[in-house]
Amino acid sequence: MKIFRIMILAVVTISCATQKQAENSTTSFIKIKFGSSGGFTGMTHEYLIKNDGKVYKNTSDNLSLINQIENSEIENIEKQIGELNFMNLKLNEKGNMTYFIEVQSSTYNNRITWSDRTQNDSIKQFYKTLVKTLK
Repeated sequence: MKIFRIMILAVVTISCATQKQAENSTTSFIKIKFGSSGGFTGMTHEYLIKNDGKVYKNTSDNLSLINQIENSEIENIEKQIGELNFMNLKLNEKGNMTYFIEVQSSTYNNRITWSDRTQNDSIKQFYKTLVKTLK
């Protein structure tokens, strides 16, 4: 009888753990690349957020893990992607400092660029949200 109870408890525990992992993989993006280029040095700074919450810095094609964000932050990012209708967003501005965001999902891949002079405040706010994940 004890073995039967232990087996039931194990099955319930495993099924709950599997459900949590499946929930994390249903996010609306696979990865987000963002960063900036130009300025005095002309260097490019690029970061990557994966849908599992891991945040990386990309230097010379090497990824270095710099942070792990919470599910609530991932959900906030997904919400902003939806509000911006990022899939259909077209923005291709260049300047002394050029900023970029590229969102890749299972259904689309879209990259936008803008400069300091852009009038699109919602993009600037979304970029600030992404930068906060670096800390």
